[in-house]
Amino acid sequence: MIPFILAVTISLSNPPSSLNYQQESSVDVGLNCSSCGNSYMRAVFFKDGKTGYFGYTKDASSNWVNTTADKTAYFPVLKTDLIEGSWSGKLSFKPDYDSNYFEGAGEYRFKIGRYTSADSSALWSDSYPITLLAPTSTPSPSPTSTPIPPTHTPKPASTSTPKPIPTNTPKPANTSTPKAVPTPTAVPKILSAYSVAPSDTPPLPSITPTIKSEAVVTKNIAPTLFIISGLIVLGYVAYRVY
Repeated sequence: MIPFILAVTISLSNPPSSLNYQQESSVDVGLNCSSCGNSYMRAVFFKDGKTGYFGYTKDASSNWVNTTADKTAYFPVLKTDLIEGSWSGKLSFKPDYDSNYFEGAGEYRFKIGRYTSADSSALWSDSYPITLLAPTSTPSPSPTSTPIPPTHTPKPASTSTPKPIPTNTPKPANTSTPKAVPTPTAVPKILSAYSVAPSDTPPLPSITPTIKSEAVVTKNIAPTLFIISGLIVLGYVAYRVY
């Protein structure tokens, strides 16, 4: 018994030879599958010899779909769309310049893949070369901004009134009248009653002793001499004291 083999073929025609930055385009696609269920079509770019695919495909609601785990998000070709096991139509697409698989301007390969809701890998058409043109952005010159000097406003000088320096008022000189040094008062010498009297004192009357007898003279002179001697001593003592 020969096993049943499901024959599926995908064809594309009239692909563009080049695309500009974010330029969308379309390609004619044909699907032949007599016993296929629902199919989901995806357009991709890739570098020759690599399997990193990138690009946007427009779905049935005109939304742009990128790589997704949900394969049913791509453009649907339902089972009811097949006429005698075949379908043909246009598929819209555009490059994805933000993809990590985009390697800059140059030639890439382009192809169409068919997924089912249960497939994790696609059945691919033949590939065709397409040149992708990267955006040409003129690098802006580095700004040569002139450094702005700082505009720090200086703090105003302190206007606080300095504290007055206390002036020590000198104590007034002692105006107290010094105590008078007592002037020693000359103490007049005490003269004996028989000293020479001042000039204004009348001279003592001269006494003419009366010659008496020796016994009488001695008797009268002795007390007188004693008195004179005592006065002389007292006068000397008073002089030494003052």
